[in-house]
Amino acid sequence: MGERFQEHVSGQEKDEEPSIPLDALPSRLGFSEPAELGPIKHSLAEAMVSRDNEAVRAIVADYYEAGEWVIEELQDDEYGRAQIGLLVTLALIRRDAGRTEDFIEDLDDILEYATSMGYSEAIQVLEEARTEALEALR
Repeated sequence: MGERFQEHVSGQEKDEEPSIPLDALPSRLGFSEPAELGPIKHSLAEAMVSRDNEAVRAIVADYYEAGEWVIEELQDDEYGRAQIGLLVTLALIRRDAGRTEDFIEDLDDILEYATSMGYSEAIQVLEEARTEALEALR
């Protein structure tokens, strides 16, 4: 009884794990952004802020291709998880550039992929981030 009381007092059930922040999800899934991607990421953020959509598309393609190069050595489940991490990293760039609607669209796409792969940890974090972003638009 004491253990059950303690769970109730702490506000968390035994099976509940605390959610990790969205910003930590890419590395948790196995994608670590190498320093070489820093300049591309900076250019992408600048293009997003200036709303240069043509440049954004080209730079996103460059960033994604370079990110894929980083994770291509991984196999099966590790690759899928790291690929979701890469996609989340791109979504975070949109969020940080103030492109909330694009960020939400990215989260929708990533959620679909994570759901099809059965990555429950990622799904929970992505759903929470999507809810927060939608509330911010109101």
